[in-house]
Amino acid sequence: MARSDPVDESMEKKVFWQKQYRCGLCGSDFRALRIFDQAIRLKQRDLFLRATYDYPDPQYYAIIVCPHCYYSAFDKDFELVPNKLDSQQTFQLQQALKKAKESISLNLTEERALKEIIDLYSLAVVTYLIAEEPYKMAQLYMKLGWFYLDDHNREKAAIAFSKSYRHFLETYERGRISGEADGILFCLASIQIILNNVSEGFRWLERLTQDYKNTNSPYLAAGKALWEEFRGKKT
Repeated sequence: MARSDPVDESMEKKVFWQKQYRCGLCGSDFRALRIFDQAIRLKQRDLFLRATYDYPDPQYYAIIVCPHCYYSAFDKDFELVPNKLDSQQTFQLQQALKKAKESISLNLTEERALKEIIDLYSLAVVTYLIAEEPYKMAQLYMKLGWFYLDDHNREKAAIAFSKSYRHFLETYERGRISGEADGILFCLASIQIILNNVSEGFRWLERLTQDYKNTNSPYLAAGKALWEEFRGKKT
């Protein structure tokens, strides 16, 4: 079971701390970097609600990776996902990660390059693909789309956003995530606009407005801002 190391009196001056984990896939014990909450500084959110931060960017440390077998997942899921897998899925994940180790060299230190972050998120994609969790896949691919744009690779960004859209759509159509439909609708709209399918994006914004017009959904105002910004580009 994951546990936190004791925090000393000077913690408010620190940025990182070490959290102890036990890998549910290979059984190895290891420590991973976490960020103190008070060290996180949000700079802004853009029209698509993408957050940018002062150093350190918590998105760079959101994926926990076992340095021994490369099993990767979000912090809250790290110990849970292996217990959900059947024997065939476990074998598939082990084999996929064994292959990934041949081409990916992990950097789990404080200073992480963008390419290394892309590798970490790509490893997590393997986990959630085999675990059959489309909502997490959608979130990961959307992050990868932004990272690829940051890396000036528009082609890979478009591929990642398209995959994110597909998984968000699957999640929405199956109604698998209770209480998250408004956020999913916003993401569906955002991705289509990012991919220059503005009319299709507006179709999702209309759905968002219709379904949540009498609610306090935070995505309503964000959707209206997108509408105002891009309505001149609607065809």
